[in-house]
Amino acid sequence: SFITDEVALVEHPQWKTGASSDQVLELADAFRKFDSETGYMSISSLNALMCTIHQPLGFRNGEDQIEFTERDRVTHLMIRCELNVIRKEHYTHENQRTALPFYRRIFTRGEKKRKFEQAVSFDDVMFTMLCWRKPAMVPNKLKYERAQQRIPDTVAMSQKIIIVGFFRQLVAERVQDLVVSKLNKRAALKAWSNTDVARQRRTLHMATEKVKEKDYADKHDMLHDDVTIPPASFAMCKFSYHADKPSNILTQYQAIREMKVKVPKPYHGIDAFNNHAAKDFVVLKFVDAAHTEQYPGFIVADMTQCSWGGWVQRNLENDTLFQPMCSLLRGGQSTGA
Repeated sequence: SFITDEVALVEHPQWKTGASSDQVLELADAFRKFDSETGYMSISSLNALMCTIHQPLGFRNGEDQIEFTERDRVTHLMIRCELNVIRKEHYTHENQRTALPFYRRIFTRGEKKRKFEQAVSFDDVMFTMLCWRKPAMVPNKLKYERAQQRIPDTVAMSQKIIIVGFFRQLVAERVQDLVVSKLNKRAALKAWSNTDVARQRRTLHMATEKVKEKDYADKHDMLHDDVTIPPASFAMCKFSYHADKPSNILTQYQAIREMKVKVPKPYHGIDAFNNHAAKDFVVLKFVDAAHTEQYPGFIVADMTQCSWGGWVQRNLENDTLFQPMCSLLRGGQSTGA
């Protein structure tokens, strides 16, 4: 009742003479957006609520822009802490009621069931926001009662939330650094893929294969995952990193020349690889920007134990791909019934 006084009221954005009926109605309408028609709002929705309503209780100014100063940050924290204290008191009351004998619980009025676990009522939210955002409107008697009862618990709760937030931030920063590192690598790989002609042709081919697999699944009334065949066995390859280029390397060009073909084709490169990978180590080098910084040298791979069973050679117009038969369209066979 002390929030609004309609007698000789002149509406002011900062509620200098109290809140008008329209301003109170705005609060009720904003609250309904977060209560799912239960009359209770989750405490986690507090920030969204305050970003929805106008000052002085919310963060929106007269130009409908969000203002968030250091004072706003502190009052938001204290409102959140006090709402947690209120919810904790409700928990205690509910536990005490549960501990009562059955015949006493029948005559004890229980609270309305909440849809959200950490939820508080409209009255609790608005009164708490008013006390911290517009303390000049709160009677001195209520201020004194709050200073004796509620404020000490709220300050203690704020200390706990600040400590928890600190440890969460430490974990978040580590995760952020890891995610940013992965995203930077992915962006570098994407940028390199957009400029590498051979990579672009392969990307286009793989996209076309995906479309064919989808059409095949739709035609045969199958799930798309059923078109993909899982591997029947695995082969282990040993990789080792070398900063310097190994000696006595037989290049791909030299291996093809040994085959004495008059007109080399892309598939001759696959044949040369298969001939030498069965008995020799393979020297690899990353060419994309995502891995050249991490592995600027060479990778020596031992593939002598790989049989390459189940792999097929796909001859395209300008390339030859060496792929596993992991799809029904590539000659794989389903193991299902």
